[in-house]
Amino acid sequence: QFEKLNRLPLILNSIIENNPLSIMVIDSEGHYLNSNSTFKNLFKITPPSEYSVFTDQLIIKLGYSLQLQNLKDGKVVFFPEICYNTHDLDKSFPDNPVWLKTVGFPITSLAGEIENYILIHEDITTHKKAQIALTESDIKFKSIIDLAADAILVGDTKGNIIEANQKAFEITGFDKDELIGENISSLFSQKMLEVSPLRYDLLREGKVVRNERALTRKDGSEVVIEMNTRMMPDGRFTAVIRDISERISQERKIRENELKYRTLFDSANDSIFLMDGKT
Repeated sequence: QFEKLNRLPLILNSIIENNPLSIMVIDSEGHYLNSNSTFKNLFKITPPSEYSVFTDQLIIKLGYSLQLQNLKDGKVVFFPEICYNTHDLDKSFPDNPVWLKTVGFPITSLAGEIENYILIHEDITTHKKAQIALTESDIKFKSIIDLAADAILVGDTKGNIIEANQKAFEITGFDKDELIGENISSLFSQKMLEVSPLRYDLLREGKVVRNERALTRKDGSEVVIEMNTRMMPDGRFTAVIRDISERISQERKIRENELKYRTLFDSANDSIFLMDGKT
């Protein structure tokens, strides 16, 4: 039993030293006492003797003075995700920004007095960088979508609109708050849906569905659109909507002109010939 007690500090030291989390021990004034190798690898430095966690200007500037005071008062504190770069604290320190999740707690004596504090840091830099990159990618993607010449709607599995670009608001006449959450069927009259129903059955088969429909705008007017819709792997759908009113109008004028001239030819009393330039 005595031998086991003698070995206990060695076991604890081994657990601390080989821990994948960064562990730092500070004294009652916040000065650095010791740390494991993970801490040294993470921050690339050992804090100088004059450094104190409780007066760390980086942490204070980030708005965590209350957490520092609570820790000093003997409470267990959690620091949210923070980006910490020792180079910002002292230009002679390595330029090494890291993202951290931190917990701190006191170590008390048998008399209940605070002797030390433990700070445990989880390095979340890789995860945070990936998260930031994904956010930036989403912003770029949304910017491209918003600049698209066609209206784009994204709907959930039930057809409720969950995303829309700027062109979609222009074509429908609805504001973002009015359009998002509505079912796409609300953009068409009941008569139009009877003539040209929304083919979710074909979408679920993986087909791209193309239709021409009259879309009912917020003010009640109608605009003729071409709608190309596909189902995405996660069950959502994407509909690309193009205003083809001008094209339909031009096609109608061409047909009317053809009919007009055909009627003119057919009703003429004289013979009319059409010849090419070589005749």
